[in-house]
Amino acid sequence: MAKATQVFNAQWLLRGYFDFKARERRDTLTRSVRDELARCLDVPADLIKISSYPVGPNYRHTYWWRLGEIEYAEIQFFARIAKEHAVLSLGVSIEKGLEDAQALKGRPVTHRLNRKAWHWPHFLRHALYILSTDLPKVQRKLDRPIFVRILTKPSSQDAERTFTMVNGRWYERHVGHTGPATVIEHFRRLDTKPDLWVNAYIGIDLTSDEADGLTAPKLVNIMLAFDPVRERVRR
Repeated sequence: MAKATQVFNAQWLLRGYFDFKARERRDTLTRSVRDELARCLDVPADLIKISSYPVGPNYRHTYWWRLGEIEYAEIQFFARIAKEHAVLSLGVSIEKGLEDAQALKGRPVTHRLNRKAWHWPHFLRHALYILSTDLPKVQRKLDRPIFVRILTKPSSQDAERTFTMVNGRWYERHVGHTGPATVIEHFRRLDTKPDLWVNAYIGIDLTSDEADGLTAPKLVNIMLAFDPVRERVRR
């Protein structure tokens, strides 16, 4: 029988964060996910880095797994307990760093967007194919809605938008039917904001009943459904 720290606990969704009692132990769920990703991607486990947010407090609601050494720069697998709803979100995410000198003041150098090293420009270049071809295939494979959820720092009601694909068609919350061109236009507008940090999450949401007791292999199996997107962006 799997140890408690190696399966997802639906109670974490109600608390709003992952609750690992012994974070240093090697049998935590995040490490098990890392090891399973390494096995499936055929890479050494120590090449996969684990990050979490918030960085300091114990109530961490988001975890990322990446292959690269440069923090924030690459498209990553993620598991996130949503702030607004008691759901578990799984998929891939990509970030746009800062380019404004005033916004970067007092921040680590890793927060500066390097357009030659970061995957964000790659994502913009491939966005049309991802939205119109890759994600419909993922949606058919998983047989459930897929979202593109955009969060920003500082938070902005105008910038933070959610797009959802249902049965091959794109919709926007509070708006209705839309299409890839609208999503891409919004991303390109955000790209012109040098003082805005962007987190773009692409994935699915699981209810507490669906998430409860999920093992690392099952979590990774869902994440890997989005691997074609990750591989395209990495080109």
